[in-house]
Amino acid sequence: MGIETGKDVYIRTRDGVNCFNARVTEGNGVEYRLCSDCEVSGLKGQKVLMCQGNTETMALVKDVKGNELFLEVPVDLYEERRSFFRVDDAFPVKIKRVGKLAVRSPEFLFPPSDKKVDEIGTGLHDSGLFPILQEINNKLDFLLNTLVLKEAGALNEEASAVNISASGIRFEIDEEFEPGDVVELKILLPSYPPMAVQAFGEVTRVKVLEREGRKAYDTAIEFAEMTDEVREEIIRYTLRRQREIIRKQRKDG
Repeated sequence: MGIETGKDVYIRTRDGVNCFNARVTEGNGVEYRLCSDCEVSGLKGQKVLMCQGNTETMALVKDVKGNELFLEVPVDLYEERRSFFRVDDAFPVKIKRVGKLAVRSPEFLFPPSDKKVDEIGTGLHDSGLFPILQEINNKLDFLLNTLVLKEAGALNEEASAVNISASGIRFEIDEEFEPGDVVELKILLPSYPPMAVQAFGEVTRVKVLEREGRKAYDTAIEFAEMTDEVREEIIRYTLRRQREIIRKQRKDG
């Protein structure tokens, strides 16, 4: 299913500087007209990611008039979207089969640290104490996330080679699932501090593999009911991970 008219989309520029919601007033799968609650400027000619539910579409901003954006989706941007917002990594993932009634929006098992730092008070941002408090807060987050994940059983899982984006995840497991199975996922994103996410999804594809006399299953899962907050955190992680990969490639080259 593509981007639907009459509904809101989450817009994010490629550099992550601009993130906002807008209403799709017109669209035909190739060209879209969006209306934002606030005036937008400086986006003409930029590539943006449109997210609506589990649908992600990369588009080019052709024009901006006040709070209206006119976007185009060239065919050659599809593969660019897949490669730019999907990365390979290795981290613990715990998966279990659940019923459809158990599905709910994804959530952080422990809130992101930057929001808790802001609760300390904006007056400290300009003082020399803020970096120290932020570092202490990050270390506390690391310990608390570790305790939460240990209790959830996610730390008992070995790190798996994964391919992840804001719309889904693919990794190899020993347990066999079937396409259409609804699953619960507990994911430890290797950010600093580590970000623990509980999400739900549907198995979309399973490939049987032979691994030294045993069977393994390459399993692809599409996230269900992704929220803007969790999506933004995953996108931020994938962008950072891609920068790490590029730096390593340049160093090795």
